[in-house]
Amino acid sequence: REDLRALQEARERLIIQAQQLALAERRVDVTSRLVQVSRAEARDFLEAQSDLTDSKNQLTVERVRYRLAELALQRDLDLLQIQPDGLWVELDPATLRSTPP
Repeated sequence: REDLRALQEARERLIIQAQQLALAERRVDVTSRLVQVSRAEARDFLEAQSDLTDSKNQLTVERVRYRLAELALQRDLDLLQIQPDGLWVELDPATLRSTPP
């Protein structure tokens, strides 16, 4: 249960961060246009670009956290298979079958 809850929380953080990235991209676009018509300063545009970079980095962090939570759940359900060379075999949900009652 804890692993499933962690996976769900990681997914929610990933979705939120993707939304924040979209907002940061929009802010860069809007600020760029405002600078062009002299309604914002270059500093504002640079701050928007910096925030965009931070959002991209944080999205990467959240993707990694999600993947780690996913792998932990697979491991704890004994679904994670490791090859002799140390690499894992990607889980294909289509191969999972529920057992009949």
